[in-house]
Amino acid sequence: MAILDLKHVKIAALLGLLALSPLAEAGLARPATLRPERSGFFLALAGCKNHKWVKETQKTWVPPVYTQKLVGYDKDGKPIYEKVLVKEGYYKTTIIHKCAKCGKIK
Repeated sequence: MAILDLKHVKIAALLGLLALSPLAEAGLARPATLRPERSGFFLALAGCKNHKWVKETQKTWVPPVYTQKLVGYDKDGKPIYEKVLVKEGYYKTTIIHKCAKCGKIK
């Protein structure tokens, strides 16, 4: 019985190695097939050496500004406040300088 158990362990280990071998081969072959200038993983770690800056416009939302205004008093003499709009929200267009290769913003 102990021999069968050892035999099963060896078979399981062999099957495990066979199952992992394509993953190991893919891991070794992957860096050669990737183009470093196009790889997001490469750019996240290393960045690019010489940036190519391009002007772009970017719209950002500027939220509205509210304030509290005293509008009166209740029957117990406690003040009653109301939320009042001071400035409406709007979109603001800004010019940014962005690298065409890695996406870094200056």
